[in-house]
Amino acid sequence: MGERQQRDVSGRVSKRAFRWYNGQKHYSGTCWSSTMRDHVIYESRLELARLLFDDFDPSVRRILAQPFLLKAEVEGKVRKHIPDYLLISEDGPVVVDVKPGHRVAKPEVAFTFDWTRRLVETRGWR
Repeated sequence: MGERQQRDVSGRVSKRAFRWYNGQKHYSGTCWSSTMRDHVIYESRLELARLLFDDFDPSVRRILAQPFLLKAEVEGKVRKHIPDYLLISEDGPVVVDVKPGHRVAKPEVAFTFDWTRRLVETRGWR
């Protein structure tokens, strides 16, 4: 098993360690980002596609993978979530979660994305 932590240009380490092992079911790796002038981690081909899309967006100034842990009490339960990416754009911060459509339809995922969106919007972020 291997492990790598991403650092942004200021040297800050991403919240979650990047892991890989023989026989894993998802496709993870690092991708060179022109925006960051460094490698950015991804944990699926869908995340890689989103990463490439954002890297070509001229309004995106920074791309941070798994940037922070959100932790809140929601409906009497402590919820935790680490977003996939934080984009710093000309229009302000954008929190990005990447999931295939069939997973977004699951009630637990939809619930997590809803409270994440509400929390992010209270900060004036998208």
